[in-house]
Amino acid sequence: MDSFDNSSATAVPAASEPDRGVVPSHIRQGVIHFVLSWLGVRKTAEGYVLDWFPALSSGSWLVGPILAAYALLFLVALVRFPLVSPVATVDEQLNYYQVARNFVRYGFMNSGFLHDLSTSSNPAHHPYIYSHMPPGPEILVALLIKVFGERWGLIRLFFAVVLFIGIAYFLRFLRLVLTEHGLTGAGYALLFISPLTILQTIDHPAFSPFPLFLFFPVMALQLYYATGRVVHYWLALIAVLVASVYAVTLNFILFCVAWILLWFLGLVRLDLRHVAAMILVGAAGIVLHLLQGMWFLGPAVFFEELRITFSNRMLGFPSAEEVMGFYRAHDIVLHGTHHLNPGRILIAVNNSLRFPGRSVFFVSGVVVLAWALLRRGRFDRNSCTLLVPVDDTSTAFRRCISLFGKLATWAVFAIVIPVAFFPAYTADYGLPGLGEFLLAPLGVAVLAYIIREIFSEGRALWSLSAPGEIYVRGIALLAVTAVLVGALIGLGRTQLAGIKHMAHAHLGANQNAVLAEIEPALKGRVTMTNVYPTTVSFFTQEAAFGGCEMAAFAPDGEIDPSECHTAWIRGYGRGERVRPTHTVLFRGRFTGFTRCLGECLQMLEARLDKNYDKVLEKKLFTIYALREN
Repeated sequence: MDSFDNSSATAVPAASEPDRGVVPSHIRQGVIHFVLSWLGVRKTAEGYVLDWFPALSSGSWLVGPILAAYALLFLVALVRFPLVSPVATVDEQLNYYQVARNFVRYGFMNSGFLHDLSTSSNPAHHPYIYSHMPPGPEILVALLIKVFGERWGLIRLFFAVVLFIGIAYFLRFLRLVLTEHGLTGAGYALLFISPLTILQTIDHPAFSPFPLFLFFPVMALQLYYATGRVVHYWLALIAVLVASVYAVTLNFILFCVAWILLWFLGLVRLDLRHVAAMILVGAAGIVLHLLQGMWFLGPAVFFEELRITFSNRMLGFPSAEEVMGFYRAHDIVLHGTHHLNPGRILIAVNNSLRFPGRSVFFVSGVVVLAWALLRRGRFDRNSCTLLVPVDDTSTAFRRCISLFGKLATWAVFAIVIPVAFFPAYTADYGLPGLGEFLLAPLGVAVLAYIIREIFSEGRALWSLSAPGEIYVRGIALLAVTAVLVGALIGLGRTQLAGIKHMAHAHLGANQNAVLAEIEPALKGRVTMTNVYPTTVSFFTQEAAFGGCEMAAFAPDGEIDPSECHTAWIRGYGRGERVRPTHTVLFRGRFTGFTRCLGECLQMLEARLDKNYDKVLEKKLFTIYALREN
């Protein structure tokens, strides 16, 4: 019997023996690569490389979890109560919604694209104009209503996406600044922004674009410088124009000051001609808004109202009582309630300059700078002076000192200069946490420098041979490390307390959800209230009087709505009569014009209890039925 030929031409390769210790995987290679990339693992010809240290030093590993946690809290509260968040400034949020609702119902031209704050169901009571701020947020909300309807959850989700995009540009800006000065750690900036700031800003129609407006034009210009493509330059100018007709005036002044200081201090590259173009475009947007008001109100009324506004917001006079007649005669919203108080202005400035860990990182920065000076300097006992040589050994140190000074100057002046423009106004409002986006870079720079100095000194100790010097410098290194650990513990405690508070507010019952009970009880009714009228009338969808305190309710039960601070009803007091049927007394959600607090509020409640029947009583408010004529 012939045997099979075993030549190479006809031989069939033997099947390889499978490795019985390996289970075959059915996971797609793309998924595996994505997971490895997310974990900071690269596959090379030699094996797997762990890119953990760059991610750790840059803080990029921290950005995703922090933003995901904020997004989760936001979404949980959004699903439970789509209208407003548990930490929202309710009257502001409802005002944006109400003006947008009026734009949709009566058209943009009915108020000349200005805010119409009337809530009456009678078209003759519209518009009641507010002209002090650009109408951009309300116009955008109106357009979103046209797309989604009054699905407030989707509209709030849109603004949340805008904020997260803005944060991405903020982190890109900070990474650029730190890299220019030999530092890293941009991702850790989120540790210096409080949870309350993020979750109050996340769905605010006016404030959620704050970081996008501030940092996008700067980063667009960086792309223009890098690529030469003019489209990036035009995108920067378009963003500035949109910001000028969208952002709160105080915020836009901050943007302009910040951009000018970036050029002046040289924190990033901004050419003077481009900064000038940005300021001119922004000024054009402001002029456009002023012309809008003059066109609708007429020159005489416009300039008189502008004079009153500037005088009150800068100097605190004239008072609301002095100009009430003028505003009601021309159907303009009155916000003449600001008072010039130096103590309150200083408090407002301090609050605007506050960020998590401010005190501990200031002390830590001073300690480490003193330590760095002693390490690099030469002390002359005869003259009692410390000489820091200007050579290669001190270059990195001098660059970082320069960076600290520039960042501090940039943040402080960008925040304080707008306050100086309108001191009486900012004593009431200020910058609600938004200054943290300018102050956080300083905290990150201090943190990055401290860590770099600790590692640098640690490496230097290995090259020393003198035991005494090792001992002294080692003790100093341990002391500085202890200072850093203490600062991080202090920052951690502050942020952990803030996160716990936000988690409790968002995962628990929404304290603002009770407002929805106003609608079934009072829809279609004319009301009075001691807070912002929109806090009630947004739900009643009818005219309302706001700021109604003791003077509006006589001891015998008679009411006088004309004594209320606000009557946003066109023609009211000039032949147009509107009779309220109910009043809503709030024990919270007070406004800037609220005067009846504490004992006065208790007396007001006692008077209402005595004269009127209760329709609905909640912890936050009580609804009373007023007497019929």
